[in-house]
Amino acid sequence: MTSDTPTTALDIAQTVFEAKPGRTFDRAVQEFVHVLRTVPDGAPVEISGGTIQVFQHLAERVIEQIEQRLTGGHRQSVRENLAQAVSDIRHAVEEIGRWQRRCAAR
Repeated sequence: MTSDTPTTALDIAQTVFEAKPGRTFDRAVQEFVHVLRTVPDGAPVEISGGTIQVFQHLAERVIEQIEQRLTGGHRQSVRENLAQAVSDIRHAVEEIGRWQRRCAAR
């Protein structure tokens, strides 16, 4: 994680919110997952509890967008990829929570 990670996550989430179904949306979802996965790579002093809450809120909103698209008439492979992205986002958020607890215990 870098000091720009929260801003990057917000920018990518905004792309998810605004994108029409297709490659731009799919790419933004994958980028969002990647950014969330980098959060535990940072030093504990680089991130506040409020920033963690922002990541969690963005993750829930991105998941909502994905779930709305899952109900559409997409190909099975697209639906599977989107469902996997939801799982990946939830896992990344759980990892962030574990990382935060470990850092707080130090």
